[in-house]
Amino acid sequence: MATIEEYNENPLETLGKDIQMIDNDIIISANNDFSVIKFKNNLSQAIKNRLQTILNEMELHPEYGSKLSLLLGKPRDEILKSEIASEIRFTLMQEPRIQEILNVNIEYLADEKDTVKIKLEVLPIDTVVPMNMVYQLFL
Repeated sequence: MATIEEYNENPLETLGKDIQMIDNDIIISANNDFSVIKFKNNLSQAIKNRLQTILNEMELHPEYGSKLSLLLGKPRDEILKSEIASEIRFTLMQEPRIQEILNVNIEYLADEKDTVKIKLEVLPIDTVVPMNMVYQLFL
């Protein structure tokens, strides 16, 4: 949580900071401490973590996560694209640092039959500049 002084200095402080992770591994900095990720990069990491976590997986936070895993094995068609987009929108509306979800675009990758590319455009809180990210979902 940002203090009033931190927010006044940089409004993006409301997007927070956290330990940086890549492929679910904690990153250690050059000085042997946890590497920290901040602001929009932190929100991007939080979005990815929320989408990758199965709903009810976290016992103390059963409302955290998504139902994307329930879509595994379904035929790759327009209905599945719609289901993925709908679940992403529902899941990300639970993220308090997102003011609005502007766009969710789902693409099937021709050379990777078990992967979809997700392009997201969200408007973080306390900003007027949208944030874009690309996320790959393995079905």
